[in-house]
Amino acid sequence: NYDEGLAISILRILLLNKKIISIVTILLTSLFLLIIINMPNQYKSSALLKVSYPENSEGASGLSRYAGIASIAGLSLPTASEDKGQVAIETIKSRSFVKKLISFDGVLEKLMATKSYDSRTKEIIFNEDVFDPKNGKWLKEKPTYLEAYRVYDRKMSISQDKSTGFISLSFEHLSPIFAYEFANLIIRELNKISKERDIRESNDALIYLEEQSAETSQTNIKLSINQMIENQLRTNMLSNIRDEYLLMPIDPPFIPERKSSPNRSTLSIIGAIFSFFFSVFFTIIREILTSNKLRIF
Repeated sequence: NYDEGLAISILRILLLNKKIISIVTILLTSLFLLIIINMPNQYKSSALLKVSYPENSEGASGLSRYAGIASIAGLSLPTASEDKGQVAIETIKSRSFVKKLISFDGVLEKLMATKSYDSRTKEIIFNEDVFDPKNGKWLKEKPTYLEAYRVYDRKMSISQDKSTGFISLSFEHLSPIFAYEFANLIIRELNKISKERDIRESNDALIYLEEQSAETSQTNIKLSINQMIENQLRTNMLSNIRDEYLLMPIDPPFIPERKSSPNRSTLSIIGAIFSFFFSVFFTIIREILTSNKLRIF
């Protein structure tokens, strides 16, 4: 009986204050709509990537037989068990990689000082309280690479499909053109860094193996070293002839034509629902506080 009486009392309060509920709901919904309308559009450029190195599993598995010899010199040879895709993902997500990316002209400014995007002129409008685009000077303290990393980490998304091994990468920005350019930059720089690292390691390995081959007279050891030299030469050759060294785009980045966010229709519905429940809660609390039954000690 108590629960039924309470429900009837609340229903009576709502019916008596339906005008207030309607007004508060409309005002809050209008405020939400005003905020949502003024939210800038975000554009996302994405790509589907395939791990393109190493393709010669024979070379990788063959090298594992000589890991003992290489370990004497402190060399690390590639093995078939290496997950190059995971290495690529963790490299892209690293702070040192972001530090490399923002060293390119215009990247830090577009990442940290973009205010809006003019779709008519296709130009970025900078926040002139932070950055002066005419003189190319920061009006406040220049953002550090760690500050840039926090923004990068929020706007960049990367994951790997465990069943296919394909990597999905995307980057979101106010400018669809910069989102496309930056996604391309991520892929290009990762391939370049991986390529340079493997060439450097391969050259070091070749120097050491050639020295060991010249010093030994045992036929079986010479054959083993020659096989290792052949594999390192293959790695060196592939490194020098392929630009898409570690990640090969299956579906390359594109300039998005439609915004990725905000979803204004969904946000509007959520805002209207929140406004209604808030007005109901406000009305009930207001009635309780103004009721003669309330005793404050």
